[in-house]
Amino acid sequence: MTRARAALLGAALALGGALAWRVALHLGPVDDAYISLRAAANWAHGLGPVFNAGVRVEGTTSPLWTALLALGIHAGAPPLSWMLVLGLASTALAGALAAALAFEAGGAVAAVAAALTLALLPGWSGWAVSGLETPLAGALLLLAAWLAAGAEGTARGLVAGVFAALAALARPEALLVLPALVLVARDRRGAAALATTAAALVGAAFVARHSYYGDWLPNTYYAKAGDGGVALRLRGVSYVGVFALFHLPLLAAALLGARDRARVQWLAVAVVFAAAVAWEGGDHFPLARLALPVVPLLASMAGSGVAALRGYRRVLVALLLVAGVPLAASGDDGAKRLSREAGYARQWRAIGEALREPRAPPGSVATVTIGAIGYVSGRPILDLAGLVDHHLARAPRLPGGASGHDRVDVDYVLGREPALVIAVPALTRVPMSAERERAQLAAWRAFGGGAERLLLDPRFQERYEPRDLPAPGGFHLRAWVRR
Repeated sequence: MTRARAALLGAALALGGALAWRVALHLGPVDDAYISLRAAANWAHGLGPVFNAGVRVEGTTSPLWTALLALGIHAGAPPLSWMLVLGLASTALAGALAAALAFEAGGAVAAVAAALTLALLPGWSGWAVSGLETPLAGALLLLAAWLAAGAEGTARGLVAGVFAALAALARPEALLVLPALVLVARDRRGAAALATTAAALVGAAFVARHSYYGDWLPNTYYAKAGDGGVALRLRGVSYVGVFALFHLPLLAAALLGARDRARVQWLAVAVVFAAAVAWEGGDHFPLARLALPVVPLLASMAGSGVAALRGYRRVLVALLLVAGVPLAASGDDGAKRLSREAGYARQWRAIGEALREPRAPPGSVATVTIGAIGYVSGRPILDLAGLVDHHLARAPRLPGGASGHDRVDVDYVLGREPALVIAVPALTRVPMSAERERAQLAAWRAFGGGAERLLLDPRFQERYEPRDLPAPGGFHLRAWVRR
């Protein structure tokens, strides 16, 4: 086997794993993917990289992912198909890199072990087809770590700096990794070129963001991590700890693979990235989505660890990695929850279609789950969670709310006067009663606390009335319409 063949094998297995998990779990884009897709479509059509046309708020977390989506849409690619292609291409790149770099360290055995590890892990392969930037961030983090460890001289340092900046534009956690990448460069010239190039590119992106949006950081940062304090950081430590617990076999094999200077440095990069995820508090999605970009790096190291052993030890470590698959899938019931997330997004697409019907009252819509509803309906959206709303992203937090869904300001929402309010974004076979709506909101308080507070306000009851809207397939949608 050559390194090129190892890369092809890694790409093929990574693609196969992603597609297999997609079929097995009935996966597809999650709701947040449609937020990026709508912003990208607006950008491609000349309206700017915004969720609501004319409202300069950065509601996406990955500028690079949004830009790549916009480029494809501008070129005429079907948006949903292009989003899937980008995810699969990024997954293939991560698999190719993981296998090729493992091959350099341990030959064919290492390449196969790295590729299979990456393909079989449900978190990595499941999120690869979610429509979000996870696979792109993972591929770029591994590529940046590899290039940085080999950055000797100005030319190599410059290339490493470019990909370090791209990694930071794919996921903001990689910003904190940049100093670590500079430190692992082989000589001073390489480190200087890496640092200068990465700083110039990332700095330009920050200036462009501030110039367009008026903020130095994405609006999603303020909605999720801003003013979180110690409680948020403790939640983040727990988030990363759960990820580590359910990936213990992978971590153990990766430690065995840390047998040279470069791979010890890779491990340090992974630790810094995980620390950045912990600092921002994690999120509510299953299978530790935010920590997953370190998986290709760890898988490549794990392949090297398997290859470094002999006899029964190699067999034991290989079996350990295989045993880690159901362990990783069971984390917080993660695989089933990821499947449910995709199912929710499909239902919210149907709600978006219902809002396109001529019988639906016109105007803006206030709701908590804004992605698929906003993308399909094309309506102006008032995001009750604040991800794409400048004011609500900085509103007071609601105790007990999930990350990114714990902001509330009833006075502000009422002042905006949305035409419709969808408090419970669910389709039902029979019209939803008031009692069922209240019960659902109470059960869903961690995610819909803002909507619950709104509906309980007497001023809302005076200004809005409930209405049953027909939805595709004979379903019903309960919405509140301004009187």
